[in-house]
Amino acid sequence: MNDQQNETQNRLGSISTPFLFQYEMLIEHGDETCLLLNSTFTENMIDAELTKKCYGKIWFWVLGAYEFSRTLSEFKGHFSLDSQKLLKALKLDLALVRMPFAKQENKHGNSNVKVPKVVAESLIAGIDNETKDFVYFIDGKSFRFRELFSKFDNTVTRISKEVPLIFK
Repeated sequence: MNDQQNETQNRLGSISTPFLFQYEMLIEHGDETCLLLNSTFTENMIDAELTKKCYGKIWFWVLGAYEFSRTLSEFKGHFSLDSQKLLKALKLDLALVRMPFAKQENKHGNSNVKVPKVVAESLIAGIDNETKDFVYFIDGKSFRFRELFSKFDNTVTRISKEVPLIFK
């Protein structure tokens, strides 16, 4: 663990211990998913069983990362306006991806429908062989796990610098 990761963990831990544990698990889970994605793509093919495992890991990560960012945004008194904007942008991206993953319906689903409408947005819509990643198309926007994970990590690391340290 480098000094920057250690500082981020100390500052998030000053919010609450469970909050710190959730962050650590999201980073660990995201790193493991990236490694699994690397193994999923071979020179001439994509491993179907590993694709299923990656999809499941990405599904869990999206749900957790959204809830984490939603909760973190409730502490906006700790953050500058610039950091609040970064966090809001992250939360909006995660919310857009989360809805079809969690509820199998679009973000703007019809509330009169008794049974949720299953949508293709939660399915892998494309493969990016260059970055070894899956592509999801949701509401006309493309998402890749690695980009979303990186945005999450960078945003949390940056804004956590504004959380006051209680313990040193």
